[in-house]
Amino acid sequence: MNSFRIISRLLNVGNTNPEFRQAYVCLKSELFKTGNRCLCSVVPSTPVDKSPLDVDENLDLSSYGTPALPSFNFAAYADKSELLQELIKLGVELYKIERNPDEAQFLAGLDYQKNVKPHLMFLYDNGVPADKLGAFVTKNPFIFKEDLLDLDVRLNYLKSKKFTTDMISTIITKYPRWLSFPVQHIDKQLGYLQQTFNLKGDHIRQMVTQLPRLVAAPKRRIMVNSFVLREEMMLDEHSLKKMITRVPSLLIKDEYTVMATFDYITKKMNIPVSLILKQPNVLLSRKFILRERHQFLRMLGRDQYNPLLPGYIPLLSLVLLKDNEFCEKIAKVSVETYNEYLKSL
Repeated sequence: MNSFRIISRLLNVGNTNPEFRQAYVCLKSELFKTGNRCLCSVVPSTPVDKSPLDVDENLDLSSYGTPALPSFNFAAYADKSELLQELIKLGVELYKIERNPDEAQFLAGLDYQKNVKPHLMFLYDNGVPADKLGAFVTKNPFIFKEDLLDLDVRLNYLKSKKFTTDMISTIITKYPRWLSFPVQHIDKQLGYLQQTFNLKGDHIRQMVTQLPRLVAAPKRRIMVNSFVLREEMMLDEHSLKKMITRVPSLLIKDEYTVMATFDYITKKMNIPVSLILKQPNVLLSRKFILRERHQFLRMLGRDQYNPLLPGYIPLLSLVLLKDNEFCEKIAKVSVETYNEYLKSL
């Protein structure tokens, strides 16, 4: 009916396009065949002086709205579900899982004793602390899809690569999705990192333990960031290796943010690359924080970053300290003075 109205109105405002008239004739014929003769009454007998862009107030547009996305609310089942009650005790943040309909529907269909408890025991036995199990499930509810034998194979892979028990515990606790990756994927990713940067086994273990989600980092991201570190910052192989083993996040951090911070440190603060290599974490900070605090220190005459001279201020102290700590320990002024300065910018 809606299509019939639209075509009719286009014809009534003088549209002589043969395609519209053909559509009108066909639609009218179909309506009469089904006995819906009354529908033809919506076609005015004389042309109406209206624009095709006018809105028909009688046109029902309700069917054209965006369909509502499916939702799931655990609250309706919490009182009667052993599964949900046990997950709540663990500290699982069900409201976060509800945001993903696939995860919520999957979790709701599980039996606690059969599908969930064995996996929780496996995780606990392999180093996930009891007080971290809730966070683990919140971040990776699909862990219960995995066969326990497959999970065991993935842990044995790490052991075969000389990861210690503590390292394994740290990896799977920090990044719960690690255990959902097949061994083939993990091995390929770690091999890529080792070959690309000419790393030793100790380097790989150090980097992965510090940043387990490296296993999920797209190769394109790693390639782009390594190019920025090598070419834009002009780091040789030794310096690059030293930097990424200490701060592996540099391989997945947004390259524009890293480059902007690097440029400000070297060009505006006149700090040599050799000093950045000793505090590479500073490259993870945002430029505006460095700029605000550096300019404030310069105004006070305290912008001294050379470790060989009196009054040395470590770069990291500019980005890691809270405002009150920065003012007390570095700038030697009150927080109020610093806040007034920020307002003047």
